[in-house]
Amino acid sequence: MYLRSPKRYSSRRRRGMSFRWLWLYLLTPIIVVVGIAVYENQDELRPQIQEALDGVVEQANDNISTRQAPPPTATPDPAGTLEVANAAWSRGAITEATRLYQEIIGSVPNDVTSHYRYTLGLIMQDFDEEAINVSENTVTANPFSADAWTIRAFAFNYGERYEEAIPFALQALELVPESQANADPNVAAIRARALAQLALSYYELDRNELALSTVQDALELNENSAEALYVRGLINWFYLIDRESALDDFVHAYEISPIAHYVASDLLYLREELGSVFNQIGQVNDAQAQYLAAEELVDLVLEQNPDYPGVLQWAGYYYRFVVGDPNQAFDYLNRCIQANPEIASCHYELGRVLDGREQYIEALASFEQAVELAPENPRYYWWAASATFDTSGCTTAFSYLRQGYQLALDFGNAQLISDYESFFQLCGAPVNQPTPEATDEADPDSGDQ
Repeated sequence: MYLRSPKRYSSRRRRGMSFRWLWLYLLTPIIVVVGIAVYENQDELRPQIQEALDGVVEQANDNISTRQAPPPTATPDPAGTLEVANAAWSRGAITEATRLYQEIIGSVPNDVTSHYRYTLGLIMQDFDEEAINVSENTVTANPFSADAWTIRAFAFNYGERYEEAIPFALQALELVPESQANADPNVAAIRARALAQLALSYYELDRNELALSTVQDALELNENSAEALYVRGLINWFYLIDRESALDDFVHAYEISPIAHYVASDLLYLREELGSVFNQIGQVNDAQAQYLAAEELVDLVLEQNPDYPGVLQWAGYYYRFVVGDPNQAFDYLNRCIQANPEIASCHYELGRVLDGREQYIEALASFEQAVELAPENPRYYWWAASATFDTSGCTTAFSYLRQGYQLALDFGNAQLISDYESFFQLCGAPVNQPTPEATDEADPDSGDQ
């Protein structure tokens, strides 16, 4: 029987000295010598060894982190949207431009022009609180820009926070001193804008003479300042009671800056008021000319800005009160509320349309919304009381009557006070508060409008 021996026991021929042993004999003394040298010089070599080990560890960590990190998300390039937004702004499509700026504003934190336009767009669409908030980002984009501080002042003025607006306007003026403005027309235009906002604050705070002198300073620097012409128009209209001069100022301002649709909104109200005055004195043709010009301006603004709330609100009022077309008014007012549901006057006007249709429950809902948004307006309470009376009688109307009557007394609006007192008499309730003397102060909601 043949038995195979296990491999490990098989015989192997010797072929002289092995290379393995030769390398062992040669390398051992070298290793020993190097080891002794390292030991004797370990203090000098330790930093170099530690540095080498640290490098190995760092490289290992880099490899791990690189292998585990997800691929970075690409940041969208705002350049294309920004270009479209700028084009929309230039042609006067403010609502479209504002939406586009909103999309990319976080990607252009240092673009003061985009922040300025975004803020102004919100102002013109009556988003008061949003405009105030984002105006701070405009200043942050470039705190050395006078226009950035000016638009912040405008945001506070439009939000009816007039005293708070003044420091921002003054800061803008600090950045463009009068000496520089006198030497440079561009600086003069910037300073005029800041002076216009300062004048607007003074005007709204009933410091009318100071407002007038301030806006005149602005126009001396730049006679074509649309912002200053607008403020002077307000002063001419409500303080000096010079409607013709106010009309000239508004028209000139809007011709200079056709994107300034806030000017168009006030221009519409002024033309309607002039039309009413001309009708009262028998100048029917002049009245019709004002109404026609107003209607053309509505079409002009809404062509580029179909959801511009200020013009939609006026159009709703105009077609309800002047033209007598409730269906057209209803359409404009619904569009206004869809564009900005925070505008109290749009809810009020819609309530008036619904009340005229004898839809009292729906009208009451609109008046209640108006009261909630503008609790300082006595006319809204009167109409809320009227709609409540039509739906459920005097008892439930008293809450609105009492609150609104006190506000009417505070305003000193003689016609509105009389309306409230007649309502109390209708419900058989005594009027316990004395009626004060009517003031000369203009009330935008005076009369049966």
